[in-house]
Amino acid sequence: MHQNHFRGIYLDQSQQSLGVRLFYEDEQHLNQLSRVELWDTSSFDVTLVRSWISKCEQMHGDTCWNLPTAVPKNFRLIDVEKSCITLVAAPVRYVALSYVWNTAHGNDVQLTRSTVDVLSQASALTTSALPDAITDALSLCSDLGKTYMWIDRLCIVQDGVDKHGQIQVMDEIYGKAAFTIVAATERADVTGLPGVRGRERRPTLANKTRQSLVEGDSIKTNFESVITKSLWCTRGWTFQEGILSPRILYVTDHQVYFRCSKCLVEEEAGISAGHRRLTKSKLESHRQSNQPLGDRDINSKIDYIALVKDYTARNFSFEADVLNAFAGVSNVLAATLQTQFLFGIPENLLLSALLWEARHHERRKGVPHIPSWSWAAWTGAINIGIRDLMAAKIIGILVKLYVQDHKKRPRPVRLESQEKWWFSSPIDFRTTHTVQPSYGYAALPEEFDSIRAWRAGPHNPWSMLDHEELDSAARREARKRPGCLVFNTTFARLAMEKRDGAEGDGENSLEFYLYTTNDDQNLRIGKIALTRILATQMLQHGNTQCFIVICAALLGRYHRRALRKGPWHNSPVPTTVWQLCVMLVDMEDRSPDIVRRTILNRKRGSTHVVRRVGMGYVDMDLWRLANPCWTTIVLE
Repeated sequence: MHQNHFRGIYLDQSQQSLGVRLFYEDEQHLNQLSRVELWDTSSFDVTLVRSWISKCEQMHGDTCWNLPTAVPKNFRLIDVEKSCITLVAAPVRYVALSYVWNTAHGNDVQLTRSTVDVLSQASALTTSALPDAITDALSLCSDLGKTYMWIDRLCIVQDGVDKHGQIQVMDEIYGKAAFTIVAATERADVTGLPGVRGRERRPTLANKTRQSLVEGDSIKTNFESVITKSLWCTRGWTFQEGILSPRILYVTDHQVYFRCSKCLVEEEAGISAGHRRLTKSKLESHRQSNQPLGDRDINSKIDYIALVKDYTARNFSFEADVLNAFAGVSNVLAATLQTQFLFGIPENLLLSALLWEARHHERRKGVPHIPSWSWAAWTGAINIGIRDLMAAKIIGILVKLYVQDHKKRPRPVRLESQEKWWFSSPIDFRTTHTVQPSYGYAALPEEFDSIRAWRAGPHNPWSMLDHEELDSAARREARKRPGCLVFNTTFARLAMEKRDGAEGDGENSLEFYLYTTNDDQNLRIGKIALTRILATQMLQHGNTQCFIVICAALLGRYHRRALRKGPWHNSPVPTTVWQLCVMLVDMEDRSPDIVRRTILNRKRGSTHVVRRVGMGYVDMDLWRLANPCWTTIVLE
């Protein structure tokens, strides 16, 4: 009788879940039941976990993991057998740990310049005050037969000169680990790793996340709901630790899961075919797929947007960590997209990445070096792209961007080809007059009407060619502000009026219509959404604010088709599908006559230092009614 063969089923009685094991004779005779046992074990079977890891390596080969060829500089590991820290010069097989630091235990030992010699002695960790999660992780690592383990607080000298360098290579550290142990408990008061060496874990009856299949004879995986609800999945640092790790052993309140690039295995449901390698989409958010970053097809701005949207929804104990905790992901994306990163944004996607919107945000504290144009300078979840527009995917370039790095002169931003194109069409406006994209958009105006509309506007692809170069005053101003963006564009003052009876995306977001400020007539020409906090701050200075043009965009397909039936926003002036993405900026100079003085001073070189506040859009052919003028912007 082969009683080691069993199957789990799910019963639902009075809304309580009950797990049982069905032991049967062998795999060929599932109808010959041997016995039934209550499935409520206080600890997980380490032998079973070892078999998962072993089968992954046997069946998947180096697809999921292979031994690295090099290690980072000053790389340290924990020798689990000797219970001490050791400096590693050659590649070895090691396990990493991803967990949430418990700041309440401030006296727990860390690797510092004063403790590095002591902790490098044999058995040093045995007598050290370690957090329960680390103690259990070391025990589990030993039980799984692994010799070395990497844990941040014990393998990075916390006050050492190489700490920053170690933080910048998290892609190498987690990406080259044989697997990562994740402490994915739901509550902060849970100590240690549930189910490890007698550590209590929550009983099966307390697990409300399991569901049975329609037939009721087996369990559906609850992996997504369990991991998403864990405290681990809410923290900023653990974001990259999860998606950079090729294989992960999740230890949760109820059971353990093992995920590699090919499949997901769990104690109760076995192998989950529904979590095999995703191929239907280039990229899904980490919360939905939990798939390692190296196994994703990341090659576009949409893929980058999905990652940032998830990352910015996470929490930080220290706001200044926002870029450091994204450094490993940035390294992987930089290599894939063949670009460098500027404050969390791929340089070759910078123009469209400026169009991010936030639903609940304010300026992040403790990061004065991060310019306002980067999402990293603000708190809260963001999305790149303006609602109602296709700007997140495809835009039309209307400005030439320069970035002030550590060199003496601002240099041109290196955009990818499509970022420099006109709605994915490689149109050279020096030799052509067309503005109709060749991408195949539906519901566009006739080409002659589009050309005429653009030519009549003050800011178009041809006028941009006359304003590409920066003047000396702008260069001097930029040198005072490393990281700023410098460019020539048109700007105007517009009045903001809250849209009656309409909230934005959620109770913390408000929508405003944008109006011209002419003396004779105020016309509605666009719209913007702001958080309540930002709206309150800006309106303290009056409802008239400064806006600058960033790029061109198209109305969404629905609005383009609706526009054929009449103006979609009831403006008394004819409108078009062509839009201008405009940025609401906070100017150092708030003088009411700023536009008039800019026009008068343009010949001498007019430069304005501004900070980003939000993104909106205006009708392209109505922008001229706001009396905009060209100026040089230093966006810090």
